[in-house]
Amino acid sequence: MTPHKHPLRALTRAAPVAQPASNRRLWLGVSALLCSGAAAAAAIPRSSDTSDADAVQWNALAIAPLARGGETGLRMSASRAVEPIAVAPQRKQLDLTLTTAGEPLGAMLMRAGASYGDAARAAAMIGAIPFGTTVHLGLGEPSGASRAIARVEVTPRMDVKLRLSRDANGALQLERQQLAVDTNPVRIRGLAGDGLYWSLRAAGASPQTTADFLHALATEIDVGADVGANDAFDLVIASRKSATGERALGALLYAGIDRNGVAPIQLVRWTGSGRAQWINAANIDRPVQQAAGIMWPANGRITSTFGWRRHPILGFGRMHKGVDFGASWGSPIVAAA
Repeated sequence: MTPHKHPLRALTRAAPVAQPASNRRLWLGVSALLCSGAAAAAAIPRSSDTSDADAVQWNALAIAPLARGGETGLRMSASRAVEPIAVAPQRKQLDLTLTTAGEPLGAMLMRAGASYGDAARAAAMIGAIPFGTTVHLGLGEPSGASRAIARVEVTPRMDVKLRLSRDANGALQLERQQLAVDTNPVRIRGLAGDGLYWSLRAAGASPQTTADFLHALATEIDVGADVGANDAFDLVIASRKSATGERALGALLYAGIDRNGVAPIQLVRWTGSGRAQWINAANIDRPVQQAAGIMWPANGRITSTFGWRRHPILGFGRMHKGVDFGASWGSPIVAAA
């Protein structure tokens, strides 16, 4: 029986093509590289030549997807450098730094290793603390699976520090320490440079403060077109700094910019009747411009006056709180005042 031959293989054998010398050298180099790779792979111990522990180690070092059996994070097999010990001594005290993340304080202390009774009493004495507060926890010698609380230090507010410790009888006691707070505002100054936003950020202003500063200036000038590279900005921010070094910045109090050849802008935040507004202190001595009255907004006639009228669409009487003007299409409209 004649063996079946692939038509492409038969065609290739029937009409061999002479290859250039450069191609032959390329194929020789590729063949040598493949042979060297095979030799290196042959040097890797096979599963039949290794012990079970070494086979697990080789499998852990292999690179393969988890879906295809790849494993990571396995323990390395013990070598001769490992010295076993009979007993691992436990530390008499533990000093931990925790950060609240929404769970109750008692649950967080228990998860850190405190006993149920101490964690419940500590949480009741300290009370609720804000999200993201740092808690310094000290645990004493272990008693079973948990430890007794030796101390808890927390600063729930910038002006208060709480310390929980043991008294002479071993009971938990709470000490409240009042911290001094410096309320002097922070001042930031600099040049606008290539971009006012990034210059403010580089000078230390937060994104919120920078946005408030730009919005304040926008009430007086076009920030994108009227600010030059050599114009100097000046802003004052409310600040609270505790004796421990913690600082919290508040609202923007002053927004100023000194432009070359143009009158400076000095905006001061003024709050009246529960509403905050910006007042330009540079114009404080200028007389207030009086309004000239109400102008005719369009070149047309009044079609409906202010007052009670029959609604033209709804068909019943109702109050009309405005004045309607009728003008031709395309007529210019101006501000009434």
